[in-house]
This record gives sequence, C-alpha cells and structure tokens, in this order.
Amino acid sequence: MRGIVLAVVVFIAATGTSPAQIAATQPQCYENVGCPDKDRITKEQARDLSCQNLWLVRNTIYYQHGYCFQNERGRQTFSNSRCTTNSIASLPLNPIEGANVALLESIERRKHCQ
Repeated sequence: MRGIVLAVVVFIAATGTSPAQIAATQPQCYENVGCPDKDRITKEQARDLSCQNLWLVRNTIYYQHGYCFQNERGRQTFSNSRCTTNSIASLPLNPIEGANVALLESIERRKHCQ
C-alpha cells in the first residue's frame, strides 16, 4: 500500500535521512502492518501490499539483522556498511520475524514479484 512508502518518504523529507539510515538505528514500523519484529503480519495485510512494499518490509528485517546485500537493488536501498553476514539462514530472526518473512516471501511468489 501507499502508506508504507508514504511513511518512509515523509520521514526522509522531514529528517533528510535515507531508508538505510532509518532501518539501521531503530526497528522499522509500517502503516497497515505494524512493526515486523513484534507484530505478526496477516495474510490479508500482506496481500494488500505491492511487490515493492513486500520486498521493502522483508529486506528491512534482513538489514536490521546485519545481512550483506549481494544485488544492486539491495545495495542501493540499504547500506552494507554495518553488515555482518552473507547468509540469510544465519540471521538471528525471532519467531515473529521468521513467520513474517515466510509469509512475505509466499505472497511475493504468488504475485510473481521480481
């Protein structure tokens, strides 16, 4: 939904920071889905998200746990300056984050997101 992107854009405009700077210093919360580190995202909420927002929420979770992005899109959106691992499987996700990532990935596959 536009709310996720709008919330990030409003924060950037107000503070002059990039999405990577936001995600690195605090858990990121999103309008319409809450905080993916502590709030379970429902199927209905995930289905309403665009491919871009599904990708953003999922990869913000990875970024906050130190993932080193390998592709250009990830490196442009997030900084690798604080990354610690190239392995998503080794990220210390809590059970809620793990469930949210699995749900977001499944919705991305159903929508044929790239």
